[in-house]
Amino acid sequence: MMRRVLLAASLALPVLILLPSWGRYPFHPGSVYSDLLISHYPNALYIQRSLTENGVIPLWSPLILSGYPLAANPLAGLYYPPGWLALALPLPWGFNLAVALHLMWGGVGMYLLLRAEGLAERAALFGALLFEAMPKLYAHLGAGHLTLLYAVPWTPWLFLAEKSAAGAAGEAGKARWIAPGFVLGVIALADPRWAAYAGLAWLAYAVWHAPRAGWKGLAGLCARGAANLAAAGWTAAVLLLPLAEYTRLSTRAYMLPGENLIDSLPPAQWLGLVYPYLRGPAEWAMYPGGVALTLFALVVFYARLRRRAGFWVALIVVTLILALGRYFAPAAWLLELPGLSLLRVPPRALFLTGMAFAITAAWGLDVLLAALEGREEGITGVGRKKALFLFTLLAFAVLLGLAVVVLVDSPRARLQFGWGAVALMLGAGLIGAVARRKMTARWAAALFLGLALADLSAVNVVGLEYRTPCEAIDDPSGAAAYLALHGGEEPFRVYSPSYSIPQHIAAWYGLELADGVDPLILASYQGFMEAATGIEQVGYSVTLPPFADDPAVDHRGVIPDARRLGLLNVKYVAAEYEIVSEDLRLIAQKGQTRIYENLKALPRAWVQDPAVKLGQGIRSTPVVYRRPNRVTLEAGGPGLLVLAEVMYPGWSVRVDGQMGEIEAAGGLLRAVRLGPGRHVVEFAFAPLTVFVGAGLSGAAWLAALILGWLSRWGRGHASRAS
Repeated sequence: MMRRVLLAASLALPVLILLPSWGRYPFHPGSVYSDLLISHYPNALYIQRSLTENGVIPLWSPLILSGYPLAANPLAGLYYPPGWLALALPLPWGFNLAVALHLMWGGVGMYLLLRAEGLAERAALFGALLFEAMPKLYAHLGAGHLTLLYAVPWTPWLFLAEKSAAGAAGEAGKARWIAPGFVLGVIALADPRWAAYAGLAWLAYAVWHAPRAGWKGLAGLCARGAANLAAAGWTAAVLLLPLAEYTRLSTRAYMLPGENLIDSLPPAQWLGLVYPYLRGPAEWAMYPGGVALTLFALVVFYARLRRRAGFWVALIVVTLILALGRYFAPAAWLLELPGLSLLRVPPRALFLTGMAFAITAAWGLDVLLAALEGREEGITGVGRKKALFLFTLLAFAVLLGLAVVVLVDSPRARLQFGWGAVALMLGAGLIGAVARRKMTARWAAALFLGLALADLSAVNVVGLEYRTPCEAIDDPSGAAAYLALHGGEEPFRVYSPSYSIPQHIAAWYGLELADGVDPLILASYQGFMEAATGIEQVGYSVTLPPFADDPAVDHRGVIPDARRLGLLNVKYVAAEYEIVSEDLRLIAQKGQTRIYENLKALPRAWVQDPAVKLGQGIRSTPVVYRRPNRVTLEAGGPGLLVLAEVMYPGWSVRVDGQMGEIEAAGGLLRAVRLGPGRHVVEFAFAPLTVFVGAGLSGAAWLAALILGWLSRWGRGHASRAS
């Protein structure tokens, strides 16, 4: 029991660097933006408020883009139960605790996987801690990629499930053959993007370790793979079905060729394997640590180890090439295949690289400790030529790092290359000391672990900075606070062509935006906004309006169409520069932010003559009441009732309790025709894809419980029979 407690405590070591800052938001040093604040914080805050104030899980969000389907957005985390912990606590405490627990969960999975692969306890713990301390994970923490940090730690569990499934035999183990599908489904619920990478790696792992049994064995493997993929799809159907519908209607489906290869890894950045790219882009982070590199070199040149860890060595090579994206034609071609073409940023594959480095390093340490403990004869089979080549390679890397330290007049470059050179020397020195049997196995394990954790943790500390909630949600100009105070009691929207009111600040102040940042933007809405803003969108962008360089000046001189913005209930325009338009009246300036009132703004809803142009011939203005997933209006007819929110599948309308026919006014806004007299109109969002998906996911989880029970019953029955 005490041994298990100590093991669990050891797995907490890599996340201890997060403890002093759990009440603050992580950032890259000097960075202005973080996806944690831009996307995850507004979603979490809106979900929290909907639950506490109305007791309702929101499926639609009015916060950005004049409304969008929260139920179809994977960044919302509605269907990933472990992520609900972040919603149950004050932010950012909830975010940071959820990330730390996921990292530890990944460490547990890695430890069990390495034990299942035959490694001794110390080597398995070493590999688990290397995985938890992977600098790429912490770099993405600084970038705010929350769902990736939820999904990636499940990857060792996916390989562990495959190992268990492949080894299932007899009545007691039949249920395990479907286990990888359920784990892959959980990964998809956390982040569908990572499920694609993890799923491909899992399929490769299954094929690599499949017994060579001819066509019959291949057919069985294909059948098991197809069944597991189906199980994954069913498990995550509650997200995947709405997401597929949203993607089909969004700009994501219209990405130009090559746009998914954004942030491809330049070949020169492979140096980041040896010399940590301190404070660089999160997508290019790949440093595995000097100890892991030297142990990897040992695995590559040691024939017996190379056979044992062959899959992980191959995975490192393949993922490093795949990360090149546009810089390597075969990788670019692969990422243009159907399905994969919707995945952006090829260097996401480097998570698999880091995982494989942790595993190969654990294999290398295992053979060194085995030699010290007498379980192996020693490091044999390397040969003099290979040993000389290995020594020359390491010496070149060390000398290059030291040369940069001496010759280059750049503090950052000196630190980066000097760091890598010292880490390599220490790692090689430890291997040499073990090879000459200068220490016991216990001391060797402690020194390898201590050096590796010190190296990686220091990189992680340098690559992060933290800001208090007041600093992170600071409204420096005061524009958001001004609009929240002086905007009026009637609902309104704000548009900013210069990103003057970031959406996390808008969410805090309860402001609704016509612009926004999100990976999925309705194509119909983008088309409308091109005409309304005067800003053409060429290709794919996660921002609306798109920005080329500096949001504060990119669209200076562009005059928005106040009438079209007015159709969206845009009452105010906030910009960092002057806008000359007779329809926009300057009412305040907060710092550099100018606030204009849109004189053409229409109310949130209106009743108009259906025979005239949208927004004209207005007969009355309804009273609007809003709750999550529901908008109720008291309106007088006859006429066309228009609600200034985008049309989307899943919205229905009732007029005086009777189902009505919902229309898309102007091809975009929700509307319904009313007869004479007063009416109570209720728009409700209940998308069929969500409920069908929930039914499929519920059935999948029920099947998982039944199969698990049968498996336990089968093992118990077999043990009693024996």
